[in-house]
Amino acid sequence: MSESTCRNCAAKLYGPYCSACGQHNHGSIQPLWALLHDAWHDLTHLDGRILSTLRLLLTKPGYLSREYLAGRRARYAPPFRLYLVISLVFFSVQAVRSHSSELDVVKTRETTENCQFHSPSPGFERLVRGTCQKLAADGGAAAKHAFDSNFPRMMFVFLPLVAAVMLMMYRRPRRYFIEHLVLVLHNHAAMFVMLLGGSLMSALEGWLPAAATVLGTAQFLLAAYALFYIYRAMRVVYDQSRRLTIAKMLILGFTYSVFLAITSLATFVVGVALA
Repeated sequence: MSESTCRNCAAKLYGPYCSACGQHNHGSIQPLWALLHDAWHDLTHLDGRILSTLRLLLTKPGYLSREYLAGRRARYAPPFRLYLVISLVFFSVQAVRSHSSELDVVKTRETTENCQFHSPSPGFERLVRGTCQKLAADGGAAAKHAFDSNFPRMMFVFLPLVAAVMLMMYRRPRRYFIEHLVLVLHNHAAMFVMLLGGSLMSALEGWLPAAATVLGTAQFLLAAYALFYIYRAMRVVYDQSRRLTIAKMLILGFTYSVFLAITSLATFVVGVALA
């Protein structure tokens, strides 16, 4: 096959990238440094957009969502991909921290009477008793592991629920479900980055006791910015008054807490049952 032809789809090449499929015109057999360069590029750039997208995500609440919905998408990392990358980093760091801080679990023996539960539904009664016995068997270690493993998956159910609530809150002018989901994805990606920053500062407090006051103040300011971020993002995307935006933010915060508690409990129960 000619070097002027794409190895992937056989289309004619007019530059280093194929105009039909986008593949770069380099051979599959490359030096190790070239493979590492490609891996670093894919991880940090996502076609050269991830760093600039991340900067805008953190400094301009709602801006990326508004740009995406206006059709200006090529210059930014897609919302779903951005959320996946950031959530992967966030939950990976949380898993490492959780594992490193775990204490040795002392198994305790519980009698069957300690897990007594009666319900009109035999199936539900068996589920609760089984969950109780599994928790008693190892002090809850397996349950915690099951919950930590399933929580990222739960978010893929939880986020559309939040978008559905926003769909009901913003009915005039009429908006599509995907518009709310885009904002939810961007907001959660930003919150994960801020939570990572807060976790880092919390860890630094243990390493640098002399800087505890400064780090505590920084964490407070970060939490305040997170609240402002949600408000500002909603106002930028939906362009409603300050009072109405604050009122809807409070309603959203309440329903968010309720849905998060319900889905977290369901994740915990199902995780323990399947553990």
